Parts: sequence; structure tokens; C-alpha cells
Amino acid sequence: MIYFSSGDKGGVGKSLLANALATYSYTKNNGKVVIIDADTRNSDVFRIHKNYISDKRYILRIELSSKDGWLSLEDSIEEIYNENQNIDIDFVISLPAGMGATFNSELKTFRQSIAKYNQKIVLFWSMDTGIDSINLLKNVFLNCYDCIDHIAVAKNLYFGENENFHLWNDSNLRILLLGLGATEAAMPGLHNRL
Repeated sequence: MIYFSSGDKGGVGKSLLANALATYSYTKNNGKVVIIDADTRNSDVFRIHKNYISDKRYILRIELSSKDGWLSLEDSIEEIYNENQNIDIDFVISLPAGMGATFNSELKTFRQSIAKYNQKIVLFWSMDTGIDSINLLKNVFLNCYDCIDHIAVAKNLYFGENENFHLWNDSNLRILLLGLGATEAAMPGLHNRL
């Protein structure tokens, strides 16, 4: 699996979600997970996991704001797959805020280049209660739906209980995505200092 953790804006819980995905994959695959932090300005995911991943080729920082960065990501995935044939390995990619346009333009080519590995692409979308979280997800969906195998929406309860997400809960986008097989979950709110 290739998991992208996004939300395309700051402070919605993208890194927290990426850390949870990395921990899940590490446990599920007996340590076989590659963690890629594309948020090179604030590499929280890299910092948290760099001392726990023994093979440093499996914990990377790759700037994905350009085509060259996406080519580097493709090269890294190819190298790791060539070394680990017939082994179940997940990739967890933590995207920074503001990646929407680049993600939308590069994902199709990325998908084609990794097709030979038969990996599913899963987008985990962390959101707050605002309309911009919905609009940013809509933009990704409209541009990339045919490149994503599954969308999972995580409502970050740091911003309030489920009823505070009424814009999302009542949205046509939610109805459409859930009808197409997307999933949603509530991400527990954590203390400010975490």
C-alpha cells in the first residue's frame, strides 16, 4: 500500500495521521514500512521515526513540490521494491500544506510509474470543521479520483465533536464519496502540547 496523508492546509492533523499510519504499517508488516516526509520545512514525521527505523533508507525526506521530487520518490520506491521482492511493504507519505496543485498534477504520472508494483494508493484526508477542508478535498477528488484506490476522511475532533463537522456531514461531497466506497473516521482530539 501507498498511503498519502494530506489535508492540504496547516494544523489539521496530517502529521499525526501519518504517524499513526506509520506505526500501524510497522506493526502489520513486522517493521517493513518506508516513511517519507515531504514536509521538509517541518519534518515532524521524520523526526519522530528516524531513531526507530534501523535501515535509514526506509526513512526519507523528499521535497515533492516539483517534478524532480516526484521522480526521486519514484526512484526510491523502485529501489526499495527491487531489494524487497515478494515482501509486503507499505509506504507512508506525509504531505505538507499547500501541496494540492502539485499533487493533482503529478499523481497520474506517479500512478503509472509504480503500476508494475500492483500497489494501491490510499489517500487519508485529515480535516477540520471549515469549508476550506471540504473544498480542498473536492479539488483533489475532481482531479485525482481515477488515480486513488481509496479515500479515508479523518475528522479531527480536536476542532470539536462530530456535530461541529456539520458542513462536512451535510455536504454533497460526503454523500458522493461515501457512495463510492470512501470511509470516514473520527480522529480523537489530543491535548495542545502533543
